[in-house]
Amino acid sequence: MSGLKWRLGGAGHLTGIRPDLTCWGKGIGGGLPLSTLTGGRDLMQLGDHARPRVGQPPLFLLTTTHGADTASLAAMVATVTEMATTDAIGRAHATGTELRGMVNAILAEAGVEQSVRLADYDCFLNIETAGPGLKALFLQEAIRAGALVRGIFYPTAAHTAEHVEQTAVAVRRAAQACGRALTDGAGADLLPAPAQRPL
Repeated sequence: MSGLKWRLGGAGHLTGIRPDLTCWGKGIGGGLPLSTLTGGRDLMQLGDHARPRVGQPPLFLLTTTHGADTASLAAMVATVTEMATTDAIGRAHATGTELRGMVNAILAEAGVEQSVRLADYDCFLNIETAGPGLKALFLQEAIRAGALVRGIFYPTAAHTAEHVEQTAVAVRRAAQACGRALTDGAGADLLPAPAQRPL
């Protein structure tokens, strides 16, 4: 979750922890099916079948669920190259900062900032609400207004000012619906089915 969002090497600088091994998900492959395990040479060589350890079998550090998918490997090279040679992470954070300010202003304007809020980091804006019904309503209305929102905003370097403005339109509609639901107590009537509670 933290790979390629804070820094190229992950989020270890936030905690002061330098991991021995790091697992990377599909983000490292530009969204294509790929996961990787990285670490220091001393640990990674434990799985090197070309250099077996004396008296011990090599560790198995490779699976092949997507082993034949060379497009994902090419996407990984392109993604990491892009991230390393441009300020993609910085641009994503700047977009997230702009998005957070815009969403917070809209929520305050609608009078729902105590019941709907953004949490976490500018590269990972989690939408928190006073209850699952309110969250379902917010997401439903944002999606109806054209923003594909799953409960978290993931700003990227690819998002433009136009995307941020489109999101503002959707968030405004969602915030207004939440405001009506909180004022009238009719939030459940605005949903096509009962909101699901998290397990």
